[in-house]
Amino acid sequence: MTNYYKEFNIDPALKGDALIDAIRQKRREWMFKQNSAPSEKLRYEASEKIALLEEFKKAALAEPAPLPQFSITQRADVTTGSTQTIQTNETTQTNEITAASKKGHGRLITIIVIILLFIVVVQAVIVYLMVPKPQYIDSSSHAAMETAANMGDLTDDMPIEAVVNIAGTGGERFFKCAIIFEYDGKNGVLGAELRHNAKVYKDMLIDHMSRLTLMEVTEPQARDKMRKDLVRLINHTLRPEIGQIRDVFFTEYVIQ
Repeated sequence: MTNYYKEFNIDPALKGDALIDAIRQKRREWMFKQNSAPSEKLRYEASEKIALLEEFKKAALAEPAPLPQFSITQRADVTTGSTQTIQTNETTQTNEITAASKKGHGRLITIIVIILLFIVVVQAVIVYLMVPKPQYIDSSSHAAMETAANMGDLTDDMPIEAVVNIAGTGGERFFKCAIIFEYDGKNGVLGAELRHNAKVYKDMLIDHMSRLTLMEVTEPQARDKMRKDLVRLINHTLRPEIGQIRDVFFTEYVIQ
């Protein structure tokens, strides 16, 4: 079973909305890595991470709320003669010291030293657990995190998908891709416009994909070139007062 917290370096103490926000942030980082990956292998690895994060998000949303904790008290049953008592640490220590004093001053000192050592060890463990551990992040991951932190909102709730025959292959080769848009999250009007016109953008995507040859979709810079073309085409349809998209991300890019 996958340990999502360890896999994506997320604090296990996070719960609820804080955990969902952390998962969303990690998903953005991996989508950026996928979009800028120089090879198909790295893009595939990034897509696997994105799929894992989706599973993590579903598991987090399905996690039940913690049950309330109730204190349990033990009462003495006088009628049956059975008694159950809860002794506090202070009472236990007092009894130990009292018993030790009867056996001599040396015994008392030994017990006190043991108690003090126990307290010191407990405090040291608490301090160790509370001090945050250093996190080592390579330069590429750090750059991806900084970029993801500056990213706007995504239309990942409504990806636009299309499948076409690749031009010049006589219908023997197919090209499938799915895209989402990045935009300024403070611009709610733009976000609503992008979702409202999803069908229009799908037609534009199909038209653009249908013009591409096999060489144009398989060359090393094919994804990056297509991404820039789509940004230009989409922004050309948006009115200036509404705003423009920042970028286009591929959630799927398959050639068969």
